[in-house]
This record gives sequence, C-alpha cells and structure tokens, in this order.
Amino acid sequence: MKINKADLLKFKALKTAIEIKKVDFLIDYNFLHKPGSPVYNPWDVVLPLLLVILFSMSLLVLYGIYIGLLTLVLALVLYVYGIRKIQAKCLKSKILKYMLKNHICWGEIWSFGGVAINIKGGEIRNSVIAPEGDWKDFAVLNFADLMIDDKKEEENVEETNS
Repeated sequence: MKINKADLLKFKALKTAIEIKKVDFLIDYNFLHKPGSPVYNPWDVVLPLLLVILFSMSLLVLYGIYIGLLTLVLALVLYVYGIRKIQAKCLKSKILKYMLKNHICWGEIWSFGGVAINIKGGEIRNSVIAPEGDWKDFAVLNFADLMIDDKKEEENVEETNS
C-alpha cells in the first residue's frame, strides 16, 4: 500500500490535536464491542461477568440460597451499572491507542465505524462520524497549523542554527 504524504500529514495533525486535547473522541460502545471489530476481545466481555457469577455461586454454596441469590442480584446490578461503564472507558482508551498507532490503523477503525471526532467544546452536530464523515477534511479545516512536515521543520531548525 502506497503512503500518500498529504494523508500522512493530515493524520499527524489530527493525532497531535487529539494528544493535546483539542479534539473530543467519541465511541459507540455497543457498535465496537462486538465480533468483527478490529479491537474486539471476547475475554473483555466474558471474564468480568464470569467472575461476578462465580463469586455469587460460591456464596450460594457456602452460605445458602438466600445469601447466594441476594449476592447474585447485587452482583448483576453492579455489572450493569458499574462494570460496563468501566469496560466502556477501557474500550475507548484501547481504541484511541490503536487508532493513533499509525494511519493504517486509523483507517481500519474509521472504515469500520463507531467513532466520531469533534472540536473540544464544539457543537455535537459538527462532529465527523465514521465511516461517512471525512476525517481528512476535518483535519485540514481545523488543524492546518499542525500539518508540518518533519523534514522541512528539521531543515528550518538547521538553517536557524547556522
């Protein structure tokens, strides 16, 4: 696959904007947390639920049916309202880390969908939503000042030092 230099500069500008927190990065948890997603891992889904159920079942065996059922109900409430929120935060950081690795990974997730980018503090209707939205235009319109070629920047530094 041939690397388009202009697209690489756009990716670097967007990556820099995300790293300096000029961009809000939004994900659709239910869309990305399923088989077929490039970052999906079934153990991320199964393991927390399995641990909660095994803990409840062990209390059921040790202390009786009432304690076991009460623990099971409380554990499932904890899973729905606590653990899933933690899973969503972990998935967001995992996706962001994967997407910022390089422009190929970015394109893979973007073409899959389930993510959106928006200017920090901007209106949500101005978001660029994958895969329909054009992240390249978004980067050019909002972060043209960050689109600097590293080689040209190094040459300018050398000229100034001479």
